[in-house]
Amino acid sequence: FYRWRGKTLSLFVLPREQMNLMPGEEQVRNERAFHVNHHKGYTSLMWRNGDLAYCLVSDLTPEEVMAFASEERA
Repeated sequence: FYRWRGKTLSLFVLPREQMNLMPGEEQVRNERAFHVNHHKGYTSLMWRNGDLAYCLVSDLTPEEVMAFASEERA
């Protein structure tokens, strides 16, 4: 879990072959392709890196979730 701007974001990490990319709009930020989906008030953002697949979920807007995911982390 992450806290950002007073909201909670959940991050799920699985082996790449166990998580199919969901349908949605593809956006590229910082040379990484994200799949963005907004449904019933929740935003899901998926991407792959190496052998892992990531899914970030929150009730933030798609733009806010993308901003969070695009930030550089130490």
